[in-house]
Amino acid sequence: MDSQAYRYRHSVSIAMLVVGTAFLGATLATPFYLAYQQSFGFSDFTLTQIYAVYVLGNMVALLFLGRLSDSLGRKPVLMAALVLACLSTLLFIFAAGTAWLFMARLVSGLAVGLASSTGTAWLVDIDARQQTGHATLQAAGANFVGSAMGPLAGGVLYQYAFAPMQLAWVCYLAALAAALILLHRVPADRPMTAGRLDLRPRIAVPGHVRPYFVAPALTAFCVFAFIGYYLALLPSIVHATLSPGGGVVSGAIMFLLFIGGLGAMLAARHSPCDRSMSHGLMLLVPALCTFYLAQHAASLWLLVLGTLLAALASGMGFGGSLRVVGRISPPRHRAAIASAYYAACFAGASIPILGIGLAAVLWGLPTASLIFTLLTCLLVAAALIVRKDTAQPGEHP
Repeated sequence: MDSQAYRYRHSVSIAMLVVGTAFLGATLATPFYLAYQQSFGFSDFTLTQIYAVYVLGNMVALLFLGRLSDSLGRKPVLMAALVLACLSTLLFIFAAGTAWLFMARLVSGLAVGLASSTGTAWLVDIDARQQTGHATLQAAGANFVGSAMGPLAGGVLYQYAFAPMQLAWVCYLAALAAALILLHRVPADRPMTAGRLDLRPRIAVPGHVRPYFVAPALTAFCVFAFIGYYLALLPSIVHATLSPGGGVVSGAIMFLLFIGGLGAMLAARHSPCDRSMSHGLMLLVPALCTFYLAQHAASLWLLVLGTLLAALASGMGFGGSLRVVGRISPPRHRAAIASAYYAACFAGASIPILGIGLAAVLWGLPTASLIFTLLTCLLVAAALIVRKDTAQPGEHP
């Protein structure tokens, strides 16, 4: 192996490691939320707010800080993201009340938003030199693997370890320290640029692209709304269905969701992006219905079936819609369109969850779940109709 190929693989590995480690921390807390709720005595609606405030951090990082690495370089911004992740971890370790959880989740959202945007940009930089066309797949793969490992590790520790919540975060802090050391040893290959930093938010989509952007944006909103709904309710469902082994089972099921989604994305990577997006949308309807039935029947088998359907829907829907956005984006508007797409993802992951929490307070969780299922199915139908009306294969102004 020549030195150039070695540097390429080494840089790709470090970039994927940083992104994956950041997303691992985002999902590590999922098996612990019920324990936090019992310890600090907050309501179900507050629990949904704690979950959703993470997305606020994502949005701030994406809209205001996502372009910092273009001026300061990829390496220093990624190191700052890992330092923020360390701060979030310390807040979780020493959490003494609900306010600590809000702050920890907010800082975690900032760290993950900054790491994902900068890590993806670094992968694109590397990929542009090697002309492999794998940057999007590598970034998504790191995202899914990190998101899968978090709840599995958290679930195992929650079930079997002594002082599991503190131990989980201490182990994660050690992983962050290792990632910082490895990143520090990577030479900076993107120098800082002179000039004033631009922190203005930019998510505008040019007018001639908007008709083609609506379908992938709706797809992303629906997919991430379902993932957020799934992650928020799964621990409670598993606890009601299989209380003694709830921590391990919920972690394993979440692992299946993300690894299955990655598998679906890899399997569909050579199919037309419009077709992959449409198939993901259509699979989302049975996934929603099966998860709703599993919730009300307290059936573990229905829950596993719903997870498999959700994995296929999320992998194909997210991967396909992301490739559509890449195809329709003119080079000079690519960053703005990508920001708008991820804003749709984050909005889907937060707004519906807050709505479910409020509806659960007013009418009860069964009614709130039914409303969410029906509304999301209507949005899926709208996305399919819009795609049929606007998507002309290979054509955009």
